[in-house]
Amino acid sequence: AFIQGILKAGYIFKVVERAEEYANWLLNYRDQLLSIANGIPEADKPTVMSATYGSAYFNDGSNKTVTVYKPADPLGQAIELAGGHNVYKDIKEGDITKSSLYGATVNIDTVLGTNTTVKHIYLHMVKYTYGGMEQASTPKHGYLIDDTTELAAGLAKMKALELVEDDMSVQLIAGEFRNGCSAGVLLGAFMGKQINPEAYKTIDPVKMMNEYIGWMGIKDFDAGVHGQYVYPGLTA
Repeated sequence: AFIQGILKAGYIFKVVERAEEYANWLLNYRDQLLSIANGIPEADKPTVMSATYGSAYFNDGSNKTVTVYKPADPLGQAIELAGGHNVYKDIKEGDITKSSLYGATVNIDTVLGTNTTVKHIYLHMVKYTYGGMEQASTPKHGYLIDDTTELAAGLAKMKALELVEDDMSVQLIAGEFRNGCSAGVLLGAFMGKQINPEAYKTIDPVKMMNEYIGWMGIKDFDAGVHGQYVYPGLTA
């Protein structure tokens, strides 16, 4: 459906060839990532949880629920492409209090706390809503942000939550990865490089990001120098 949407937009705006080229570019990278992921034994895939920064438990810890993203969501697709094991797959149906195509809500101690297998937490940030409202509590991030002050404070807040253990990797991720036009592929590259560095050693997510930015018509911009997309990033 996502690829069909790209092709339909190409038809509407009379740029069919460009739309086809972009779709092929995206699918080529998807296939590369998926090939690597499929080569990792299931037992060796690290458990990953993806949720929303500032929502439910990942606000201030007082709300004891969390909505985790399912495989149908771009964030869930990224986990698959990165060779991760989505913690959603370990949730029993009876523990789900609310469910949609893209997410499942559970009590936080269903996925974190005693006997948790989660090693990596990815928190999707929404700075501006579809209605144009600014979320003041969400750190500034994205293409125009080089200063990491707010991101550092936000990360410290998340890592201080009671059920976030010291040895868990917590990453704050730009809203572009879920709400943009990469269908989980770009995030899958960054994530794979983090959670399975040896398997994904040939993948260059910054190069992919620059190519993506080029497709969006933005020139003379280097994602390796400017912008904040995954914090604290590949070295964390």
